[in-house]
Amino acid sequence: MSQSFEEAIIRHCAATLAGHKCGSLFFHASCTAEDIDSANAAMNGKGVRVIPLRTCARGTLADVIAFIRNRGENCPLTGCWKAYTNEAAARKTFALYRKCRDVYLRCYARGYGVARLTVAA
Repeated sequence: MSQSFEEAIIRHCAATLAGHKCGSLFFHASCTAEDIDSANAAMNGKGVRVIPLRTCARGTLADVIAFIRNRGENCPLTGCWKAYTNEAAARKTFALYRKCRDVYLRCYARGYGVARLTVAA
């Protein structure tokens, strides 16, 4: 898998790789079928897989509904998604995901690959 694709997985999916989150969505303009196959070969044994999508939504369902109703405006908290409901829980989740991403990026910089960083099942 290309280094840029592996880094994108670690940057955007660290919380999923660590088992804190059940899935992650991210955009990567230059990934190839080989990148996806290689990532899946590295992670499938741990219950994680890459599935390319064309469109996606993020956040909780309540936040998605509030986002639509508010047309993306009047959001009290923005982090990994626009949180319209349960700000305290969202703030805690944003901090967890940010810390996880930062730790995983440091490990990646030290030579740990996505296969070694994947603990989720």
